[in-house]
Amino acid sequence: MILNCYGGIIPPGTYDIIIAHGQTQIGTMADFATLVVKSEVEVNRGDAGDVIFRGGSLRCPGSLRCGRITGYGKLSVHGSLKCASLADFTGIIEADAIDCDTSLAVRGSLESDSVLVHETITVTGHVSTQYLEAEHVTLSALQTTMLPRFGMHDYAQRSTVSTIRADTVRMQTTTCQTIYAGAATLEKGAYAKRVYYRHTLSYDSSSYAAIIRREYRKSRSADIRSPRGDPRPRTTRTEHRPEGRGDNPNAHQSFLESRGAEA
Repeated sequence: MILNCYGGIIPPGTYDIIIAHGQTQIGTMADFATLVVKSEVEVNRGDAGDVIFRGGSLRCPGSLRCGRITGYGKLSVHGSLKCASLADFTGIIEADAIDCDTSLAVRGSLESDSVLVHETITVTGHVSTQYLEAEHVTLSALQTTMLPRFGMHDYAQRSTVSTIRADTVRMQTTTCQTIYAGAATLEKGAYAKRVYYRHTLSYDSSSYAAIIRREYRKSRSADIRSPRGDPRPRTTRTEHRPEGRGDNPNAHQSFLESRGAEA
């Protein structure tokens, strides 16, 4: 059954597709395979199907478990968001915690206490979170002249992350306290207070890492993946403190060059 709703409360039942054209409320007794959000929608059930945004906004007062999330709009979850994928989304994502089975790709703004993704995190725009974990993490600035024109300065703000854990990390215009990675690249004004890396670390002239340690070995134990867990590595590593390193960027560069010569 396909239901076109122009406002009001969705009656109890099972729906293949719900298309919300007006202000809509979906209660616990309305089950759907796909929800198309074209207006303001409130979902009061914990489980849902796929969600396609077409310029609308969806609010969930509690936690939400759903399938694939795509489109453009605003998603606000006042609890944890568990989804199959968050692919090709443009707009604003807000949730207390995010757990994604496959990949997350957001163009715009992402705010959450923790983001756990099994494959790839790609955010173009603004990120504010305590913890990011995935196989591959890419954080880049949103380059467009449209934002100041329409007063949308939030998307262009500097991103802030407390901890990133991934096999590969590439970040731009981001301040991060601690990075645990196999390979890390800092670009376009990126700053990291601490970087623990296994293979390579590189950065351009506008970026900087204050403290560097090599020989980090990644672990994906259950306690590390906990959004509230201790993000410190649980494995033994050999730490290298290069002479004269301190906070001198020239010493930092010499250290990296010496590493390249040894390789």
